[in-house]
Amino acid sequence: MDRIDRRRTLERHPKGCIFYKESLLGVFYCAPHAGCGRIGVVIMYRKAVAMNGKRIIAVALMAALCLTGITVIPAEKVKASTNITYMDAVVDPDTHKVTYTEATASCTEIKDLQDKTAWGTAGETTWYTASADLQIDERVTVSGTVNLILCDWKFLTAKKGITVQDDNDNPNDGSPNALNIYDQSDGTGVLNAGTSDEDETSAPYGCAGIGSKSNYDDTDNERNAGSITINGGTVIVCGGKFAAGIGGGEGSSGGTTVINGGNVEVRTDDGAGIGGGFNGSGGSVEINGGSISSISNLGAGIGGGYNGSGGNVTINGGYVEANGRNGAEGIGRGTGDNDSGTLKLGEGVVCYDADTMTALQPDDNGYIGERTQNMKTVYVPEEPPIFADYTCKVDGKVKIPVGKKVKKVTVEDETIASAKKKGKKVIVYGKAPGTVNVTAYGKKNKVLGNWIVKVE
Repeated sequence: MDRIDRRRTLERHPKGCIFYKESLLGVFYCAPHAGCGRIGVVIMYRKAVAMNGKRIIAVALMAALCLTGITVIPAEKVKASTNITYMDAVVDPDTHKVTYTEATASCTEIKDLQDKTAWGTAGETTWYTASADLQIDERVTVSGTVNLILCDWKFLTAKKGITVQDDNDNPNDGSPNALNIYDQSDGTGVLNAGTSDEDETSAPYGCAGIGSKSNYDDTDNERNAGSITINGGTVIVCGGKFAAGIGGGEGSSGGTTVINGGNVEVRTDDGAGIGGGFNGSGGSVEINGGSISSISNLGAGIGGGYNGSGGNVTINGGYVEANGRNGAEGIGRGTGDNDSGTLKLGEGVVCYDADTMTALQPDDNGYIGERTQNMKTVYVPEEPPIFADYTCKVDGKVKIPVGKKVKKVTVEDETIASAKKKGKKVIVYGKAPGTVNVTAYGKKNKVLGNWIVKVE
């Protein structure tokens, strides 16, 4: 006997339903007929029915109903929304400080989409989530405004990246296509874009990990990146060759990128880590919070791609590591260009050369003139708090998402805590009160992450 797929009534209950009945043959309900107010009967039949004669009855019943004009719909085509709690980021327009409030949105599960590579509808706002680990092997395209909630402890992988692209040639009129990323209260959801294995890119040639495609393809479709906002979660991005990690594809500028929170790690070649692709300017980048590591070869860490100007970068908070190699600036222009663009620091933000530990002094308006290859910024409040990435109780445990397979994990002081690897996570066990450093390693002993864990 085939296993019967018993769906929860609330998940399949249509709006406006007058009568509802679930059986082995299917789900029966009556609802107002669309457009005319008449009452119609809809039967959602099950594809998995026990082989004891009921399948024959079901087929005969459906055939009879079709002859009488009653609609027959496969149950799998009726999608239900899921209410998901997430953390909504609110940025103060004056101080640029980020606060979070708990909110709820009605989301569509990405796994339920018939085409998992098509997110959103032009001119509309759509909410999505992935409540279970999910990998999408082809490139995703965003249309309209897409709000994505990363669920705690779940991994969403867009192996070939996500297209968020402006739909016209005017970079000054905004983009109708936008991707906004949120997380839940633990902040442990992970999005991999343009990669699924360590630091190796799987984004197509000339395409950003998150952003626009190449302007040099055969489509005559010259477009810059759209609008990308990261409010939380762990976001790991690799760009395709000659493209930015986040921002422009080959020959495209960076569009608009805002990071309010979360952990963001970006790697690419020839495009900027965050900003423009090859021959593309940096566009507009604003960082108000979060922890960001952005590295490129020949493109800026944040700013222009190879032969691209720096665009406009504003950093109001968070912790930023930006490295542009082989002649590119950490924050500014790519190799081969002379225009570093603008870099403005908000109040309390310090910028320095990470190689010499020399501060880069802003002018009276907060703008940095001097640029170097390896730059870092950090927000220093007047009363620095005791910082810890994670907290756990004595005799308790905390899970740390890494986003990549962990080969080894070390703990600085094992009298305070111990740790073990588990796939793409690290589990830390509290032993005694104190603060300890935990480090995860991947292939060839490469450091995947380092965290401060407070045991209390």
